[in-house]
Amino acid sequence: VVGLAATLVGLLAPTTSSQTLYSMDGGSGLVLEIDMKPGLACPPAVGRLVTWPYVNVVTCNPPGPPLNAPGAPPSLLGDVAVDRTTDIVFVTDGFHIEEFAAGNPTSPPGSPINSYSVPAIPVPGGGTMAGLTGMGFDPTGAFTAGQPTLWVTDGAFIAGLTPSPVPNACIPPAITFQAFHHGLAPTVSLSDVTWDPSSGTLWACC
Repeated sequence: VVGLAATLVGLLAPTTSSQTLYSMDGGSGLVLEIDMKPGLACPPAVGRLVTWPYVNVVTCNPPGPPLNAPGAPPSLLGDVAVDRTTDIVFVTDGFHIEEFAAGNPTSPPGSPINSYSVPAIPVPGGGTMAGLTGMGFDPTGAFTAGQPTLWVTDGAFIAGLTPSPVPNACIPPAITFQAFHHGLAPTVSLSDVTWDPSSGTLWACC
């Protein structure tokens, strides 16, 4: 587990309230919201609250890029991130990102909001980040001067992006935190990143 401000090793503390978990299924092309019950060390997932296809294309001019099913194992491409303050779900196949409504009084779950390609993100030493393997969202922009940040990783590097707040804009997100190496052994590949609001820490999973 890697922290952004400093290298940290540890475990996230369990919460005491129920949470829902979003995931994507490359086989069916669906986003899944799963209910998780608290109280056990490893509680089983309980039911699918909502599902929707992530192959929808947002109406743009020109049209936004469609998502594809992530590669089969051992590929780590693809992930889901959630902005809990705006109820927006970000879904990527590694090369494109789509935004969907998680569900609110005016937009049912799975309503498309935006669609765009992952920008070319420069990395130290030259070149650009490869296909994304993980995403996590910080709505406070703790490391980006208050700009809401979609943290992304390609397994080797981590960077921060700020998507356009304009629906159906289909504009690639701005790079608001330059890419940096995870600092672990060269053979280590990260499968995900996530933001912990309670500690103000960016966590990475390998």
